[in-house]
Amino acid sequence: MSVYDRAKVNLKIINKPNQNGEFPIAVRVYLPGFSNRDYRTGVFVKKEDWDNKGERIINKTEPKIIIEKERALKVLSRLDANEHPFSWQSFELQFKDYKRSVNIIGYIEQKALDCEKPSTARTYTDLVVKLIQFQRDAKWTHVTRNFVDSFMKYILKNASYRGSLENRIQTSGGAKNHLRTFKLLYNRAELEGLTDATQRPFKGIKLATKPKETNRFLFPEEIMQFETKKYIPTQPKTTQWELARDLFLFSYWAYGLNAKDFFPLPLSVVRDDVNHIFIRRSKTGNSLEIPITEAMRRVINKYKGSNDYYLFPIHTKEALIYKELMQKEHNNALSMVRKNINRMAKQFNIENPEEVNIYTARHSYAYHYITTSAQPSLYTLGEHLGHSSESSTVFYVKSLRGYNKKRIQFLERIGLKDSSKTYDQ
Repeated sequence: MSVYDRAKVNLKIINKPNQNGEFPIAVRVYLPGFSNRDYRTGVFVKKEDWDNKGERIINKTEPKIIIEKERALKVLSRLDANEHPFSWQSFELQFKDYKRSVNIIGYIEQKALDCEKPSTARTYTDLVVKLIQFQRDAKWTHVTRNFVDSFMKYILKNASYRGSLENRIQTSGGAKNHLRTFKLLYNRAELEGLTDATQRPFKGIKLATKPKETNRFLFPEEIMQFETKKYIPTQPKTTQWELARDLFLFSYWAYGLNAKDFFPLPLSVVRDDVNHIFIRRSKTGNSLEIPITEAMRRVINKYKGSNDYYLFPIHTKEALIYKELMQKEHNNALSMVRKNINRMAKQFNIENPEEVNIYTARHSYAYHYITTSAQPSLYTLGEHLGHSSESSTVFYVKSLRGYNKKRIQFLERIGLKDSSKTYDQ
């Protein structure tokens, strides 16, 4: 029997209280023939709240101490598997220095691979792109407040927002999402003992999500104005407004197809010999089957040939290889559509035109389906929108907002009750 077979790893409290009268919890490693060694976890507890036999804090789950104990066991197992003669130096080289050797990029990439939701995995990989550009070889122990501030400045370097760093982060949705994701992953790494326990790099940075605003839709007669009414562009030399209008209407006609799914629509999906668009939604992974209407076919024929691979002139060939370029082109297209659709809505005398954007087409389709279908069904609507569950569709429908006084009737038509106390006018 080797020395590793008789090794023991326990959680104990060290009899050296801090100024608050709390005792540090440590991982105690014992091997026969060697003196015990304690390794503090950074967690403190009152003596009366510690269950020594159960090695746990009473009435509380503390993942960090469990992770530290498991890490010590893994190091011992690795040394045993490699038939390495035990010494405290060899043990501590792996146990103590492990956290200093974990690369942030590799850690997040692994978390992305482990994600079940495609949308979460994509959020992680988007953050990886930014971090690679910022500091490829950074370790979790490098993350200090200065590191976070420098990263914030980096992701805002091309933004036109003014004011303090914190205010600019609050104004820039994309930068705020990156920081929120980074903070979430930092907290996970901290629980795994990979960070410097003395650092609080996100302290004082406000990244809380504002309450989700309800989703603006347009009435059928307002959508019709985009189809039939003549628009007089404020900048006559550009034709971007025409592409913006076609993208907006295409989304509406295609069951409210999300921009992330149809901006990069391949030409192979809309061939002349097919009558349906078959794609997989990027957010949920659900398959979508969308009939190609005459109006959609006119748009398809109009833009077919303007790009070697994609239907719409939004993405370049290089975007197939570089994810960052794909995201940049997507964001530029969203901005272009929003600006032009806002101008059209204003010229068409649509109320609050600044609220109208590409997503308004999706929300409008959902509202029109509910109000004009003979027998509207939550299940069918969810299928059209590519939702992963009926609860997602319920939440989505309740978030729809238009300037009308028929919200209660609108929800009751699909078997829902309005839980809000005030109704949109």
